[in-house]
Amino acid sequence: MEFLDMKTIIFSSLLTNIVSTLVLFLLWLYSRKRFKGIAYLVFDFCFQTIAFLLIMLRHKIPDWISFDLSNTLAVSGILIGYMGLERFLNKKSFQFHNYIFIVLFAIVHIWFTFIDPSLAIRNLNVAIAGLFLCSQCAWLMLFRVNRNIRSLTSGVGIVFIGYCIISISRIIKFFIADNSATDFFHSGTFESIVLISYQMLFILFTYTLVLMFTRGLLYEISSQDEKFSKAFQASPYALLLTSYSKGKIIDVNAGFVNITGYTTKQVIGKTSIELNLWENNNDRNEVLRDLAKNESIKEKEIIFRKKSGELLTGLFSAEIILINNEKCILSSINDITENKKAQEALLESEIKHRILLDESTDPIFSFAPDGTYLYVNNAFALGVGIDKKDIIGKKIWDVFSKEEADKRFAAVKYVFENGIEKVIEVKVPKQNIDYYYITTVKPIKDLNGNIISVVCSSKNITERKQAEVSLLEQLKELERFNDLTVDRELRMIELKKEVNKLLQEIGKEEKYKIID
Repeated sequence: MEFLDMKTIIFSSLLTNIVSTLVLFLLWLYSRKRFKGIAYLVFDFCFQTIAFLLIMLRHKIPDWISFDLSNTLAVSGILIGYMGLERFLNKKSFQFHNYIFIVLFAIVHIWFTFIDPSLAIRNLNVAIAGLFLCSQCAWLMLFRVNRNIRSLTSGVGIVFIGYCIISISRIIKFFIADNSATDFFHSGTFESIVLISYQMLFILFTYTLVLMFTRGLLYEISSQDEKFSKAFQASPYALLLTSYSKGKIIDVNAGFVNITGYTTKQVIGKTSIELNLWENNNDRNEVLRDLAKNESIKEKEIIFRKKSGELLTGLFSAEIILINNEKCILSSINDITENKKAQEALLESEIKHRILLDESTDPIFSFAPDGTYLYVNNAFALGVGIDKKDIIGKKIWDVFSKEEADKRFAAVKYVFENGIEKVIEVKVPKQNIDYYYITTVKPIKDLNGNIISVVCSSKNITERKQAEVSLLEQLKELERFNDLTVDRELRMIELKKEVNKLLQEIGKEEKYKIID
């Protein structure tokens, strides 16, 4: 006499599997973006459910579907579930041997269905497959998993040990008990107990999986809260968490305390208006409007007031976040007061220097590496007869003749390549008169020592150049006379001294020095 009707047990198991599959599908629906591998487990449950459905339809559908396909689906489902658990734990491994095993399992099952029919050997085949795959699952969840999350996975591992125990009992039963049954629906009390045990384990497996993912979610949330708390407190910026609806401050970090001078107790439960944090309430109103519209603000420059009444300039950023389904504002203030003062001082200094440069009577200008004018002062613009705004952005060749431009660019290129200054003499033709300049080209370097531009300053030497030419012409005129009088000879000596002195001043003594 059978313990229970086998068809009733199978039908009950089918209903249990359907409910469990729906539960796991809902779990996947809500957690698929957070955890990997849940989809594999959903497929596992689907395969197990379909397998029971095919067994339930035995004698109504072809034997190869009810006998072989059903059990192959059940065993394949275990393997797919195993792969899903590996992905959840980031412990993926080589599966080729398991694929080969599934193929061998199917071949054995087909052989003992059609070639040498034997229900007992088919049951043995299922038991061996269950033991082979479930033992891998148990080992994964109890030993391969990282120690810090083993408490999450141990329940699932114990369930797989239960599956292994049932498989071992079926294998032992094959060797010690009567195996004369040929109809699975009349397999006897032992197989009925096995199916009921499978059903209970499947329910327990569903429960432990849900519990594992739920605990994993709580663990992740706890870890994120801890990370958020550490980041919140460690930030050098002033951070404050405020209720969106009430405007009351929920929490502040050490940076807020250091920057504003308030203690944590003095601000918790207060509003920014009560603390008089805003120098201009219009800024606060504008921030609230922007948050209502965009839900975030990035680096808006706002003036705040410290506890002492001192003003600070801050880059204000804020974002609306949800905490326990309540809207909150996470705000940060980056104190840029000193940077702002330094920028203002630098700007003021730059303006003063530009004024001095523009008022200089010497031409001053700068070049980019390609010979583009970056800056020219008024004296340079006046010297070349072109408006300043029409020079900046143009190249040397747009302002001077090719010969003069090439000479200037060669000096610029030399300074960029060698990093040392160079002095050249240049000519500027204007209104049919040639003007001469001594130009010093110097490199401008950034903080890393890279040359970013060159600056040039010129000294007008036109008068000295003209004096040099005049004196040399007078000297040549005197040298034409062979019969010199004493007065003329004395005059010539004095003239030579004047020429040498002038040549020394303009730096050309070695080239033109007159021998007394």
